[in-house]
Amino acid sequence: MSERNKAVKERYSKSLLLFGTALAGLLFDTSAGAASPSATGTSTKKRSSHAVAAHTTSSSVSARKDHTSPRKKRSTGPLLSKDSEEVNVSTRRVASHGAEVTVSRKVMDRFVEGSNPMQILAQTTPGANFASTDAFGLDTYGNTFYVRGFTQMQIGATLDGIPMGTQGFANYNGVSITQAMIQDDIASMSMSQGAGALDSFSAQNLGGAMTYVTSDPKDKAGGKISQTFGSYNAFRTYGRVDSGILNSTGTKFYASFARTKTDMWKGQGYQSELQADAKLVQPLGDRGKISAFFGYGNFAQGNYLAMTKNMWEKMGRNSTYLKPDYEKAKQWAYYAQYTSDVPPGYEGVLSNDEIGNYAWDASQLQRTYVSSVNMHYDLFKNVQSDTVAYGNVNSGLYGGTNNFITSPSYGVPSLNADGSVSGVPMALSMAHAAMRRLGFTQKFTIEAPHHNKIETGLWYENNQWVYNQRLYEDGLTSGHNWLSDFKDGTGHTWFENTFNTNTFQFFLQDRWTIIPGMTLLAGFKSLTQT
Repeated sequence: MSERNKAVKERYSKSLLLFGTALAGLLFDTSAGAASPSATGTSTKKRSSHAVAAHTTSSSVSARKDHTSPRKKRSTGPLLSKDSEEVNVSTRRVASHGAEVTVSRKVMDRFVEGSNPMQILAQTTPGANFASTDAFGLDTYGNTFYVRGFTQMQIGATLDGIPMGTQGFANYNGVSITQAMIQDDIASMSMSQGAGALDSFSAQNLGGAMTYVTSDPKDKAGGKISQTFGSYNAFRTYGRVDSGILNSTGTKFYASFARTKTDMWKGQGYQSELQADAKLVQPLGDRGKISAFFGYGNFAQGNYLAMTKNMWEKMGRNSTYLKPDYEKAKQWAYYAQYTSDVPPGYEGVLSNDEIGNYAWDASQLQRTYVSSVNMHYDLFKNVQSDTVAYGNVNSGLYGGTNNFITSPSYGVPSLNADGSVSGVPMALSMAHAAMRRLGFTQKFTIEAPHHNKIETGLWYENNQWVYNQRLYEDGLTSGHNWLSDFKDGTGHTWFENTFNTNTFQFFLQDRWTIIPGMTLLAGFKSLTQT
């Protein structure tokens, strides 16, 4: 009997608890509903267009208090706040044509200062991929850039309208963006992923076009200094000074400097780059402006070894050139050049060809000067003119140890019983490259009736390219210095090449805006080189 009373008591307690909870919830809901109209007063009418709880009236509130009528359905509209609230929405429309992606300075500032702009494009552009041997992406020999299967050798590039040529190693018709200017001074860049833009002057824009725009000097005088540190003794220093507006005509300029250096993350050597930029802007009333730009780059680097898949798997990712082990470098050069075998201990690990890949060292030295004068002018209300005159001078030393050429001063090499090598079965092979470009571009933009935008332009360039290959003997007990000043007459000339090229290009296109957001582009481009 006591157990039965206990069960009834527990059931009664649960019912009482549920009833109390429901009553408290009802009272709380009623007080919240009553507070809303009484607190707002006449302001409720002003805000009735914003889906306010207008169904909650004073009569329904009193009914809930008396519990004489069934509970009405609670409004699902938002509650009003006693304080006024404001929401600002802003939009910005970016003009684009084709599959084009534009990267602003604000986005670029999210990446490590001094990073290769192509590295940033790869992180922000669908279908783009970038890889490099170094963290900053400055190694033109070791970096690759792909956009939907096309490499940087097949993609056009311009800087403020200056044709930049191929963006690969030993650029024979231009200069890499990392050496033409300081990355911090780029205002924006864009990537056209389809067929190369017709209005982009380039001889190899089969796979798209990259467009870089330099920043203008600031209206207010000032400066900026930044410092970056990283692993392997890496550091980068950047400084810029802006003059601000100097006179009533709006003249202004800036000058900047950057210094980047880091040790190689494997092997011996380092990477170093010294850069300087300057830009002057002179407004031409309210109809245009003239700007002058100058860029300087001095780049030096010890290269990383190009490895096969087998070398990577068997020797490890940290495997590289044999420096500083000079005797081992001579021995492996002997096996590669004079035998079809491999050194003891590497049977079944590396092939004879792969043994030949392991040389003493390799390096590259590059120096660049770029200058231009640009003029933008509104000829008429609907006709604009853009003119660019530019010059570009490059020089470079590219090369490394050649395991298949013998330094002749020490006789024919031979393999000694102890595994050492007499003579020097290798030599330094160094390419001396030089380039001089002079050219101009001219564009006209016409805002025609019926939402048509007609653009036309031409490009002329004269390019002189020199590529001489010379050989330098290595020492009997020590190798060459890759930072030596390799002057004419200090080595044996293997071959010499000199090319002089004239480039003519013309384009005409019409961009018809059918309806807002729908554009039809039609045109053609012609190219002649002699």
